[in-house]
Amino acid sequence: MENGRGGEDGQEIDQNLEGFLIVVWLAVGVSVGMALSLKYVESIGFGPDDTLPWGKGIVMLLCMAGPPALSFMIGDKLHTEISKGKITWSTYWVTLCTLAVPAFSFVGISDVEDLFQLWERV
Repeated sequence: MENGRGGEDGQEIDQNLEGFLIVVWLAVGVSVGMALSLKYVESIGFGPDDTLPWGKGIVMLLCMAGPPALSFMIGDKLHTEISKGKITWSTYWVTLCTLAVPAFSFVGISDVEDLFQLWERV
């Protein structure tokens, strides 16, 4: 039954699709987290033979774990909203793109090659 917003009340999401959506959100988060933590390591001048102090190590781990956790929470919230029929699939995908593109721009990623170049520099 239509709810007036273009979505259906109580949509059931296929388990395979749900798993795919989790992977998409986590891929965005892990990519941003990896780039952010690598840029942090590069900015503090950490080399392969250096010992990383506890404080800087914790900051690096937070930079790496924060974006995937945040993107997972956003994806889970959108999943809940679709299940309740409050948003449509088009809103879901627009929200994903609207959040992913600025996040990638923030960490300086314009394509996959940028991730590999960042990895090689560190």
